[in-house]
Amino acid sequence: MSDATELWDVVATCIDSYLAACRPGAPLPSIEDFIPLGSPQLRCLAIVELAKLEMEQLSDQNAEFGIERYLKRFPELRECTGNAPLDLIIDEIRLRKLKGSCDERTYLDRFPFHRESLKRYFSFSDTTPSSSLGGGRVRTQLEAGQSIDDYELVRLLGSGAFAQVFLARQTTMQRLVALKISSDRGDEAKTLAQLDHPHIVRVYDVRRQPAMKLRLLSMQYAPGGTLQDVMHAAKEIPWRSLSGQVIVNAVDQQLLSAGLPPLEESQRRTKLTKATWIEAVCDIGIQLASALDCAHRQHVLHRDVKPANVLLTSEASCKLADFNISFSGELIGANPSSYFGGSLIYMSPEQLEATKIQSNFRPSDLDERSDVYSLAFLIWELLTVQRPWPKDQVQMDWHTTVDEVAARRRREEPVVNPQVIVSQQFTRVIEVLRRALAIDREARTASARELASQLRLCLSPDAWRLFHPELNRWTTYPLQWPYWIAAIAVFLPNGLAGMFNFTYNEGWMRGGAEYAPREFYYVSVVVNVLAFSIGGYIFHRLVYPITREVTARKNNRSTSSAFLSETFFVGKRTAMAGVLLWLISGIIFPMLLAIWVPEFDTPKAIHFFLSLAVCGAIAAAYPFLGMSLIAIECWYGVLIGKETRDDAFPERADRLIRWLDRYLLVATGVPLAGLLLLLGQDTPAKGTLLVLVLASAIGLFLAFRVHQRLRRMLEILGEVVVDPGTREP
Repeated sequence: MSDATELWDVVATCIDSYLAACRPGAPLPSIEDFIPLGSPQLRCLAIVELAKLEMEQLSDQNAEFGIERYLKRFPELRECTGNAPLDLIIDEIRLRKLKGSCDERTYLDRFPFHRESLKRYFSFSDTTPSSSLGGGRVRTQLEAGQSIDDYELVRLLGSGAFAQVFLARQTTMQRLVALKISSDRGDEAKTLAQLDHPHIVRVYDVRRQPAMKLRLLSMQYAPGGTLQDVMHAAKEIPWRSLSGQVIVNAVDQQLLSAGLPPLEESQRRTKLTKATWIEAVCDIGIQLASALDCAHRQHVLHRDVKPANVLLTSEASCKLADFNISFSGELIGANPSSYFGGSLIYMSPEQLEATKIQSNFRPSDLDERSDVYSLAFLIWELLTVQRPWPKDQVQMDWHTTVDEVAARRRREEPVVNPQVIVSQQFTRVIEVLRRALAIDREARTASARELASQLRLCLSPDAWRLFHPELNRWTTYPLQWPYWIAAIAVFLPNGLAGMFNFTYNEGWMRGGAEYAPREFYYVSVVVNVLAFSIGGYIFHRLVYPITREVTARKNNRSTSSAFLSETFFVGKRTAMAGVLLWLISGIIFPMLLAIWVPEFDTPKAIHFFLSLAVCGAIAAAYPFLGMSLIAIECWYGVLIGKETRDDAFPERADRLIRWLDRYLLVATGVPLAGLLLLLGQDTPAKGTLLVLVLASAIGLFLAFRVHQRLRRMLEILGEVVVDPGTREP
């Protein structure tokens, strides 16, 4: 047997059997009777764990105990480890410390092979909790049919290292609950009381039984089994045949086993039955990452994320449970030693290091990235039906095992199950998980919130492209040269409108003459130079800060989340600035002509103003659409950051959509007004008229396409950047 989880399960069964055989007032049972048959590493591991329990029992009885007796009784301990197991030595020291009779020099002389590790251990100011798998186990074994406090025990749901969980009926409330019965220690009840999230199991009540030294934790009952059941079911099916239906079937099987009927109709179950396996797994990952994010924002680390700790409701919705070894920085009396624990295979590298006496990494150094790693490990295993490092093995003792597992993580890349059918969506998910499984936690996904957002992007190819621009797409140019592309988007339509306006007004001013009055040309130069100079200054003030931030974010030189609102409405602001300048020019231009050209009367001035207003409106519509497209499709994904979260998005999107509709009307109606204005001349220029008609047709087509694309982009973004909230699914 080499599978780490199976091996630990065998040892845990031996421990349960030994504890069940221990009777108050009776002689201790011989641990030889509980050592399993099997490989040398299995036997040695079982001997070490059973020896820890026996030493604890002897210490409680004030009897003599010591490691040498086990080395003599079981010579294979030295043969397997080459010396006395370090974690067995540590447990003896712990027990001696509790008795107040521990001398550091004695242990350094007794075990010189572990001298440096022991010196480090003695330097700890706090007393490290027992490393025994049996530490904290429930000594009083209750059975279905019994009653305790306000609860009638209906059925045993599960039994783990630290507790028994029963389906129970609360007499006073007449409701079914999951009742967790454990030793009266730890802070799980206080921890869970801080958390209110649809994907974290809800706590109803906590009671204590001082006489039995037990704690009763009444929780929401999730009858659909655990994610471990789903994994077992998935391993029996070829990968190509997996789908969300597998999860629904696993839940239904658990419901039938509990004597409960499966749900006939459920929106979530219907969605799952139609989902591919990748979609279903990503959905589970999003739920759990959202739950962890809630815990982390309350300064709570879970530190034991694994399939067995994910409960499923009858609707196949996930509930994260078992915060028994979690640590809350907000709880009075919590200390770094609270961090020890968790399931070995799912532990992050730094959590593995924190369990070792030899390590410089202290348990208090753990942060939320450790939970992110464990969740990514779980998602990988569920997705590929194989662990990222499938060859992990348990060695002869805890410390050797930790060293081996950590070393494998550092020297080998995660392995993808060869039976998996690789697709573009699968590759994206694996890319996200590889980053979350980074050994260097500085390179790892920074938060559970970010992991949830990245998984949500994997479910939407269009959204993925918004946040991961491909090199061969047009969107890369506004990222490589954001300022200059924006300048083209704004000044090209204005320049074309200016050229058209000059041509139109020159012909109108000439009448039938060869040239217009020379004052027209002088005023045109002065007004255009001033207007475009002022426009350039305004453009620089509005756009440059955004493009500078885009470049910095693209090159990982900034972590600012500013400029989201400015980016959203940069198109509107540049367009309005352009309209204002065109209107001012429409007033100044005819005023100057009226001063220098005597025959330039009021009707001509009004006609001149209207021509500039029409061209200004046309020039404003296209910069608005162009800049908005660049800002939303190219810049927004860079500026929002890896967590892809913008809770103000709905309000901004509604405002932008209203402006989109208005400018589409401008792009549609104003060219028609300009055409009517041109047709109103006595001798319209046929060439100018033709150009206007063609330009209007092309412009309307482009404006409509950009309008539709922007609305589609906003719809896609709304699905991935808005917090889905805390409503029960």
